Amino acid sequence: MRVTAELLRDWAARLCGARSGSEADLAAALGIPLDPPPPGVTRTRLRGGDIPIVELELAPPLPLGDLDRLLSAGNRLPRVDWDRPHVVAFQVAVPGASWRCVILASCDQVPAADAPVSRVTLRLDYAR
Repeated sequence: MRVTAELLRDWAARLCGARSGSEADLAAALGIPLDPPPPGVTRTRLRGGDIPIVELELAPPLPLGDLDRLLSAGNRLPRVDWDRPHVVAFQVAVPGASWRCVILASCDQVPAADAPVSRVTLRLDYAR
């Protein structure tokens, strides 16, 4: 099975409804088991706290263009160093939710429609 842009958007929207930033509430909001990882995901990491995140390693990779088409053009973030991945940020917000979710798509080549995204971080920020 392949992780699609629609599935990532749905997971991000679910996370917006998390009761708190605790790992237990993140897992409950996500609504899928993370151990073992779901099909299309080879590794997961969950971290609660002030800036809660869910990290996903995807296999097979997702084309960046799929996220761009679904969520409109993402924000290409500056690279931290020459050997670090390129990161593109996409915003997901749910009206009335306590959180908003930023999908951080990482790819090892210059962001383009066919650039393979093999790692995704779903980061929650307080909705304001």
